[in-house]
Amino acid sequence: MAGRALRMPKAGLIVALGLVAAAQTAPLAALPLLLEALDLGANELGLAIGTGLLTTIGLAPLAGRLADGAGHALAARCGLAIICVASGLFCGYTALVAAGAMTTEHAFAVTLAIRIVNGAGVAALHPAAQAWLWAGEAPAAGTRLQGKASAAQNAGRLFGPLAVALISGMGAVGILAVLVATTCLALLFLVVLRGPAAASTATPSPPFEAAYATPPGGPAWPLLLALLALHLLGGGAQYILGPLLLAKLGLEVVQATRWTGGLMTMAATAAIAGNLSSHRFAEQWRPAAGAGLAMIGTLILAPFANLFVVAAGISMLAAGIGIAVPSAMAALMQGAPASSRGRIASRTAAIQATAYAAAAPMCGILVAGAPSLAAASLILPAVAALLLLIAARRREAGQGP
Repeated sequence: MAGRALRMPKAGLIVALGLVAAAQTAPLAALPLLLEALDLGANELGLAIGTGLLTTIGLAPLAGRLADGAGHALAARCGLAIICVASGLFCGYTALVAAGAMTTEHAFAVTLAIRIVNGAGVAALHPAAQAWLWAGEAPAAGTRLQGKASAAQNAGRLFGPLAVALISGMGAVGILAVLVATTCLALLFLVVLRGPAAASTATPSPPFEAAYATPPGGPAWPLLLALLALHLLGGGAQYILGPLLLAKLGLEVVQATRWTGGLMTMAATAAIAGNLSSHRFAEQWRPAAGAGLAMIGTLILAPFANLFVVAAGISMLAAGIGIAVPSAMAALMQGAPASSRGRIASRTAAIQATAYAAAAPMCGILVAGAPSLAAASLILPAVAALLLLIAARRREAGQGP
């Protein structure tokens, strides 16, 4: 019974992360409705979304330090509560505009402010959640939990847009109301499911450098840089897919949209399979094995010759990332003292947001200027991730400088 009580808060946390991922991804599928409802341009909404990412990047390190001091469970709940507030404000404002009680004159400023609040909540939630996930866990158990959490988030990113497609007849306000309810349900999981694992993990913070040491392998910067390369690879693959289906395969817009959705669903499924199977690889070389599989996927994808080649390449790439990212995160977390895990997770959250924010303009320039090289360019971050993960493993084994 004690073991079950210990697991319940962790299970609630994993479910909550999946629900949040669904609620945060779903608005991307509802963009046409949101742009019409708020009379915004795509560039304005893109700027608001980008500002939210920058807020996450800027606040994540501070949030991680605060989580290490105040307790990871409390920090995760507070972060998710802030996201609930931001979701409610956005839904409320959209409803007031739809009812004619407010105009769209200040829609951009309101949306920008709400995205900043949302970014602050994300910055607080994810580092604390990662550290809470590892609280009191042995390395093997923590790695399995890390894989399950990644799988839940990928499942949320997969089913969120699908849910929007099913309820699109409810309009922008109806969709946003469902997303608010989903976010509040996630918070309910964190508040209701309590137990020994949900207890505060607050301890005195160690020196700053201690958050970046993994015994016995020394500095963890190769792992952090490898995560940056892996997220650049994942973000880049998502951003080039649709445009290249138009530019290189000559599909019509409707066909390209359908195939983009189908291929992204296939990639998300492959990533979930990678997340759930990552702990089955040899622990020492698990992250490098995933990066190697992703690199093979980029080599298959590079010619972008036909839909079969694209499907095979994107699936292998996603499966490799699904193995490598949670494994690299596990390597960072299991080698760090509990009192530093919030700060480590804050760095990885900032790295992910930075990678996705940078991948969009970089890939946009490539697709516009050199579409024949856009897919092949993904080989570079894949190779970089593989070399960095090999270097990290050699340092841990005492074989490298």
